[in-house]
Amino acid sequence: EEDLPPHSPGHAIDDIHGSPSLVAEEEDLQLQVLLECLGKAPRSCTLPLELLDSYTFPEPIGTVAIAQDLAVCQTGAGGTGGVVWPASVACAHVLLHCMLPSSPKPPGLANPHPRVLEVGSGTGLLGITLARAGMRVTMADMRNVTQLTRRNAARHQSPVIRAGGSLETVNMDWNDPKDRTRVLGHGPFDIIVCSDLVYGNEFAGLLQLLEEASRQEHAASLPCILFAFEERDDRYPSPGFFEALDKKFIQQTPSSLPSEFDVRWPSTRLFWLSLRE
Repeated sequence: EEDLPPHSPGHAIDDIHGSPSLVAEEEDLQLQVLLECLGKAPRSCTLPLELLDSYTFPEPIGTVAIAQDLAVCQTGAGGTGGVVWPASVACAHVLLHCMLPSSPKPPGLANPHPRVLEVGSGTGLLGITLARAGMRVTMADMRNVTQLTRRNAARHQSPVIRAGGSLETVNMDWNDPKDRTRVLGHGPFDIIVCSDLVYGNEFAGLLQLLEEASRQEHAASLPCILFAFEERDDRYPSPGFFEALDKKFIQQTPSSLPSEFDVRWPSTRLFWLSLRE
């Protein structure tokens, strides 16, 4: 299932994520890769367009190998969707932690095989990891990104099936009302995950999607929305986004996080969202 060769330049990503002392180096490596592929930094080495990296999670998940495609970044239209960012790794660890018997569970995780929508799935790392934990996951992103998502998902079908989970990938532009309706038709969803999505001013469609998802018909309860982002400077995420978000949603910090969370992801901010009545 994992037959692509690992990349040679730099550190292996599983080594970086596994060592809290290298958190800053992890962020630097990801930013350097993205900057180089966008042509905004001088090339100090030759990088392949597709890199295979491994991410380690608690058993029974184990190692998850994910291909990152720098060509997606180079085209521009795919934004940063071809690269794995730390917030998605943090989200996966938090949700796996919530599944532990000793952890307090949000309502959406009461079901052993919850329905999950990942908005802006990119490489698919987060959704694939959750599916390997037995969740039924729909991953949604722009058309030119989902080609990579599907390639990564195909490599993990066997462990997903063994865990009792499922994976599907759908195309979605959240600014298109028809796309939003079509994707929400795959629900209703118990959990919606959003990781590193808002670094510009085009967020109205995203907020509309989350509001529409929170009003799904035939849902036994409102979905739990997990939202995460990296604080990089005072401009990102957009301050206007949080002003708009506060008008429609209540933010709540998770009551239980993995013990290493603050050390491994010091700049990651993560909270649950619930629709204001």
